[in-house]
Order: sequence, then structure tokens, then C-alpha cells
Amino acid sequence: MYYAIWVVGVLAAIWASVAITKKIEDKGGFDSK
Repeated sequence: MYYAIWVVGVLAAIWASVAITKKIEDKGGFDSK
């Protein structure tokens, strides 16, 4: 059970980092708003 929770947590962290990276790329970085 704990292993499944750990896997879900890792996948969620990876998905979040990818989503944030895509948002930054769409906006052209932090400088351009």
C-alpha cells in the first residue's frame, strides 16, 4: 500500500514540474508577463 502511495506521489511531482515548465515556456519565461 505504501509503495503505491509513493509511486503516485512521484508521478504527481513529475506531472507538476512538467506543467510548470510548460506554463513558463508559454509565457516566454518569468521576465515577460
